[in-house]
Amino acid sequence: GPVTIAAPGSYVLTSNLNVGGASAVIITASNVTLDLNGFTIAGSLDNFGIVLGGNTRNVIIRNGTIRSFAQGILNTGVTIVSLSNLTITQNLRNGVGFDRDGIGVFIDGCIIQGNQQDGVVALGSLMVITNSTVVGNGRDGIELSGSANVVIRGNRVGDNGGSGIHAAIDFPGDSAPGGTILDNVLFHNARFGIETSSAAGTFPDLTIAKNLATGNALGNYT
Repeated sequence: GPVTIAAPGSYVLTSNLNVGGASAVIITASNVTLDLNGFTIAGSLDNFGIVLGGNTRNVIIRNGTIRSFAQGILNTGVTIVSLSNLTITQNLRNGVGFDRDGIGVFIDGCIIQGNQQDGVVALGSLMVITNSTVVGNGRDGIELSGSANVVIRGNRVGDNGGSGIHAAIDFPGDSAPGGTILDNVLFHNARFGIETSSAAGTFPDLTIAKNLATGNALGNYT
């Protein structure tokens, strides 16, 4: 590596990929499916495992492990991204990060664990996280801020160094994350199970219902 995928199509990893000092895979084309085929993409705690960019559309990544990068996956502008059956672990910063240009992110059946900062951080994405395990990360399991519009449903989120799920308006005038947080299990996080914090008064347009939170250090909900 690094490997750049610049043409549409289906790509399959046929062995483990070890990369030091660079991002492992850079996807700049639309309509790409990358099947890790059960293999591992590993780094040396710098750069990114997989970078999605170039204002492209329709990228699918599935079936493997991404570990030991500065950040596992970074989306810098792809519309409609699907991540499934991935293990994203032991990264120096966040497991998965989506900036304000990444729209339509679907995470299903993934394990996001042991990353030194947040498991998943969304600044402005339309994001759906379902049936995933987000555990043992150094800060929040799932962090939402800016204009993130989310559905977070049916996940196990526990043993994180911050809150299980944290939705924040950090500064007056910032956009507020909205959407639905439903049917999750939140346990043994070092702060709260679900935390909402606002520097701008009442938190609007966020529905929190039917979650089970237990054993979180500062309280189950705030």
